[in-house]
Amino acid sequence: MTTTRTPNRECVRCGARFFAHPYRAHAARYCSAACYSSGPRRSKDQIVARFWQHVNVGPKDQCWVWTGSYGSHGYGQFCVNPGRTTTAHRFSYEIAHKEEGLPRNVFVRHKCDNPKCVNPRHLEPGSGRENSADWHRRHGGNMGERNGMCRLTRGDVKAIVSSTETPAEIARTFGISRDYVYRLRRGEHRSLA
Repeated sequence: MTTTRTPNRECVRCGARFFAHPYRAHAARYCSAACYSSGPRRSKDQIVARFWQHVNVGPKDQCWVWTGSYGSHGYGQFCVNPGRTTTAHRFSYEIAHKEEGLPRNVFVRHKCDNPKCVNPRHLEPGSGRENSADWHRRHGGNMGERNGMCRLTRGDVKAIVSSTETPAEIARTFGISRDYVYRLRRGEHRSLA
């Protein structure tokens, strides 16, 4: 059985009639991606003014909270132009430092560790490795006994490292693989420092 899709909307850009699913009919404004992105672009000043409408600006040394929309990752998101959405803190950094379109491999990191903050004084560029190291330094990561999937306590690791039993016996005793026993003894996992 085929159902006919009668056009129920009109494109605001080209005027063509198109079908929009009933659940999305209220939001459907364009007949295609080409019409969506072909419209007039906003000026840089308009974009910047619209950005700051979504920020609670406070004293220079405090966090400025983004009040716009958030992505599932917890960071603010901002639609610069149709087809280009970026994180709010990255856009704030670009405005403050007059850098348009930072390379994708450059991360904008929070010194304040607040994902909602867009204060340019709290932001700095860096690599993915530096960003990850910052997170681990602040939160300690989810390593060792803090990880809910952890099978070994710190005491178990010390016992394994100092044990004279064979790796196969230790693996059976603790319910881990022999390879993991070897890696623990070489210091590749679970630092005891």
